[in-house]
Amino acid sequence: MIRSRAAYLAAGTLAVAAAFAMNRPAVARSAPAPQGIDSAMIVSRGDRDAETARLRAFGVNVPDGGIVLERPWDPPYTRRSFVVPQAWFAVPAPDSVSADALAKDLPVLAAVMERAYGGWDVAEKRGWSWAKWFADWGVSLRAHSGQRLAVIEAFAPMKQFMAFQLDNHTTIPLRGASFGSGSQTALVQGSPTAPCTQFKAADGQRVALDANDPAQRVRHALRWNATTHALEPAAYLSLPTNRGIPASLQCGAQTVALTPAWPPSALPVSPETQQARRDVIFALSGATADEPDFKLLEPAIAYIRLPTFSKANSQLIEQRMGSWPTPTGSEKTLIVDLRNNGGGDANLETVARWIEVKRMNRAMATHRHQGASCLYHALRWGYVTSSSQGLKPPVSASMTRSLQTSMDDLFKPSAAGCPRAFDDSNSEWDYRQHKMLAPGPVAGHRRVMVLVNNGTGSDGEYMLELLASLPEAVVVGINTFGVAQYIQPGYSVLPHTRLPFRVALGTSDGYGDNRSFDGYGFDVDVVLSTKEDQSPANILALARFIGGR
Repeated sequence: MIRSRAAYLAAGTLAVAAAFAMNRPAVARSAPAPQGIDSAMIVSRGDRDAETARLRAFGVNVPDGGIVLERPWDPPYTRRSFVVPQAWFAVPAPDSVSADALAKDLPVLAAVMERAYGGWDVAEKRGWSWAKWFADWGVSLRAHSGQRLAVIEAFAPMKQFMAFQLDNHTTIPLRGASFGSGSQTALVQGSPTAPCTQFKAADGQRVALDANDPAQRVRHALRWNATTHALEPAAYLSLPTNRGIPASLQCGAQTVALTPAWPPSALPVSPETQQARRDVIFALSGATADEPDFKLLEPAIAYIRLPTFSKANSQLIEQRMGSWPTPTGSEKTLIVDLRNNGGGDANLETVARWIEVKRMNRAMATHRHQGASCLYHALRWGYVTSSSQGLKPPVSASMTRSLQTSMDDLFKPSAAGCPRAFDDSNSEWDYRQHKMLAPGPVAGHRRVMVLVNNGTGSDGEYMLELLASLPEAVVVGINTFGVAQYIQPGYSVLPHTRLPFRVALGTSDGYGDNRSFDGYGFDVDVVLSTKEDQSPANILALARFIGGR
């Protein structure tokens, strides 16, 4: 199977979240602990054996004694610390949490974040005091000793941190409270002649923009005019949804109107909005279930639908890819539909018959700061565990090998004390180098039209990054979610509250200029800001135009 050298760059966020709703096995009850021992810090023999049996059912060779330690949260830390049974990730989110239990979990959380959190140093350099934050959090919990608090209240300090440093991969707890934010795109109705310093939200609030941050500036793109069959200049703003619905933009003495893109992005995202996003995808794909698929929409237009890169979808790709169409030479445009692709494990094999994958090599090694401590390996196994929810045996030989390789990594030696450690790498390509070229073939290659929206995140964004490195690529839609600045999500469970959590284990700079990314996303060449813009008829007309017909 073809994999990129950074296939796990930003894997997992929305893909794993979707899996939590499925397959919730009961968690075995622990036997009573000996007197004086904190039973919450113990994983029962039944739970450990069940996890071993689960993995062996996939053909994985698990050593005697299993993969899960009896006391995984106790130091000294190793690559097997914080490894918990998959069933623990599937417990429904509670409405409330014990203040006392969470207070006991804070030292555990601090230990893992200090060693493994990719944004730890970033926040410190900007003036954040981790010691004060954890201390203040503990004080607030002790003030409610003996009480249960609503999850949103108990974890209010996470909201405080996200206001300081928006990180869409770090989610504590994983369910029951939401403090991150995806992007929203708003079309600028006018031509600003001065730097834009603030926008006015629909509720009247004025929100400052940082003119030194390229992510907060007006973006220049094109818009397809279906009546004249021409591309016209357009400008838009991309902002985190939690900053309010933009209504107007202040640029010097000039005020210009802003029109939010369809569908609306207000938080929380309503079921109706989610359905609207799915409907426009089904309208183009002609499918009734959102699964990987490849077809010819017209003799000159090939179409591949790549929903979230979950392990279940990886299995479907492997099963179906042999029957997918191969190029005939008459296709002028390949549409790669990444809308609502929330991440997982990016798969380049899906397009290998249509695109020479090695031409994307220069974009595979991104500017990144990636974890290397023993807890990096432990928490990445947590990602593997979470993202394989819904996977049923038997699985393919390649999936078994992948699980085996990830598990074997946990049994390698760990550095004494498990110190904080990161590896740095750079790339010869970044997203600023992407430029849309004129319609028609480019250097003998058919055009690649990449469809994205603000449901495209994590490895969905990484797939976009790779495709955008091709000169023939055109990025169409609205800005992506923005969940690839703080990368490599790692998963575990807090021992006393038993709440699953996720932390980013590295950072990435897709634009190469240190701009904000989470909540802003990757820019598009052609913006589709209305429901009509996103209709199949309009998208197909644009695909024909881009292909040179």
